[in-house]
This record gives sequence, C-alpha cells and structure tokens, in this order.
Amino acid sequence: MISKISKNFLNYKKHFQKKYNTLINQQFYFSTSNLNFDIQGCIPLKQPIQDTYQIKVKSCTFYLEPEQTIQELIEQTQNKEYTITKIFRFDSEKLAEFQENTKIQDILKQDFIVQVNGNDNYQVLKTLDDCLGLEASHQNQEIGLESYKLEELGEQLNFTHQKNKILGQYASKYIQEITQVPQNTISKGYLNILNEKILMEISLSSKSKLDYINRLEKILEKQQTQLQSDQDQIKNILENKSNSRLRAILLFYMSQIAFTQYGTYFLFSWDIMEPITCMLGVLDLIIAYTYWLSYNTDFSFKQVATDYVGKRLPKKLKQENLHIDELQEIQKMLEYLNYQKLQHAFELGQVIKSLKESQE
Repeated sequence: MISKISKNFLNYKKHFQKKYNTLINQQFYFSTSNLNFDIQGCIPLKQPIQDTYQIKVKSCTFYLEPEQTIQELIEQTQNKEYTITKIFRFDSEKLAEFQENTKIQDILKQDFIVQVNGNDNYQVLKTLDDCLGLEASHQNQEIGLESYKLEELGEQLNFTHQKNKILGQYASKYIQEITQVPQNTISKGYLNILNEKILMEISLSSKSKLDYINRLEKILEKQQTQLQSDQDQIKNILENKSNSRLRAILLFYMSQIAFTQYGTYFLFSWDIMEPITCMLGVLDLIIAYTYWLSYNTDFSFKQVATDYVGKRLPKKLKQENLHIDELQEIQKMLEYLNYQKLQHAFELGQVIKSLKESQE
C-alpha cells in the first residue's frame, strides 16, 4: 500500500516542485532570562473585527492593533484598572521577554504571556488550531488533500475524522519530502527510509502536542477550581444571609399568629382585636404584592431564598472582581482542548495498518 501511495506522489513531483522552492521564516526578537513565576490562568485571544484583537483580564478588556509596538500597548493601558507591564514568550525551561519595539503582529503568531500589574501572569491562547501547533503548515495548505482523493478513500474505508486528519498529515509530509529531492527518480530504499522518518516525526510531534495540551489543561483546571471555589464561598455567604432573612420573616408571621390568639382570648376582646387582625392581614397582602411586583414570582419561603441569592450574587461577584463569564470561557477552552486530544486518539501506524488490511 505504501509503494502505491508513493508512486502516485511521484507523479505530482514536478507539479509541486515550483511551489515550495522557498520558505519564509518569521524571526522573533526577545531577550532571555531565567525567572521563576506562576501562571494565574489562561485567557483566549479574540478577533471581534478585522485587524483588531482583544484579550480580557477579569473586567478589563485590552485591544491589540497588529501594527503597534509593545511600548505603545503598555502606554495605552496605563490609565486602566489592570495595566500590561510586560509580554513574554514561555517554554518549560525559560522565560523570554519581548523587546518593547517588537510589533504586536509578531507576537500574535504564537501563544504568549501578558504580565498584568507587575505580578499576575496570564497565558493568552489563540482559539484556532494553530495555538497548539495543530494547524497545517503553509506548504500543506497549498497542496490540498483533495488532489489525492484521501477524503474519498477515508469515506470508502469508514474512517473517522481523526483518522482522515492523521492520514492527511502523513500524505502532506510525504509530498513535502519528495518535492525536495532534486532527482526525478527515487529508489525504493529511500522511500522506505523516508517512510520511517515521517512515522517517527509524526509520532514525536503528536506526543509533544499532547504534552502541551495536558499542561494547558492543568493550568485551566486549576484556574477553574479557584474561580469556582471563590464563587461558591460568596454564594454560601449570601445563602446564610438569606436563611437569616427567612427566619426573620417566619418569626414575624408567627408573632402575628401568637399576638392575635393571645390578644383575643386573654388581653382584649374580639371587638378590639378585629380591626388589628384586619390591619395585619392588609399588611401581609401589601408585603406579598410588593414582592410579586419586584420579582414577578410566587411568594414562598423557597422562592424568597432563591431570589435573594440570585439578585445579589452577580453584584457581589463583580465587587470581588469575579465574573461568571470567566468560568464559561474556561469551560469552552477545556472542551476545545478535549476535542484536540481526540484528534490524536489514533496513531499513524494504526491508520496505515487499516489501509493495508483494506487492500488485502
């Protein structure tokens, strides 16, 4: 099966040879330093309109223009509640600070870290595949897997989307390697060596990407747990206040019942207690109707507790700089990372084995 695929690839060698004579490597300028720091969390990079990007740190939104420099961005944020002080590029061994004259468009090509207020570090994630290094390269995009009918082949073999994607990566790398050979003929031995090389590269790349995804998941889960814990703590405080309020309301109504009974049979006559009882009944109606106008819900002890917490929780969270939409963003990113892990659920060897079995 491998030899048949290789033969088809060779037929396209001259056609694609001219397209990939040159590669454009983007250079990033930064100074390196060994610093110990913690990442407080991850935030997504968004592009609400063309040529404008935004990142949101708690309640503060920063807008990034590709043509501006880091220094201009820092000056732009100085009057805000949260101020960007530095921007870093981070890997497992070192922290690399971008120079102030570096343009934002160079930073946006990769994940980066913004330091806010001089001590809080947030990793900014691009929400597309290339934030994890999973998007096809420039060469692979130009080739187009439709030319080789790989998708149709996958449909015939009942391949899943993940298997089709892995096969596509293999085919693209194979083409890229073949088009770089100056000779018009390639020996079978070279093809076998090339096949082993590509299998090894994809295997190592897949493992590296999975390790990176797992690292991001740990950061996001830690951030999610902390935010959820803070919100639960505030919610518990409000629920305790709500329970105290319910006890006060219950005491008020029980006092009415006790007063009307004791006043009627022991202190006063019914002639005196009748207007008092009527006034208390009107007061109860006013309280219930006022509550209904305020919340447009039934007046019950359970509903009073629910409405009390629901109305005050968003305000209290805002006062503590905790936002519900942060948890929603984190959950979306976690779901996205889980989806990316599924893309690597099958090894390339398993896909090739399926192809061989289908041909036998």
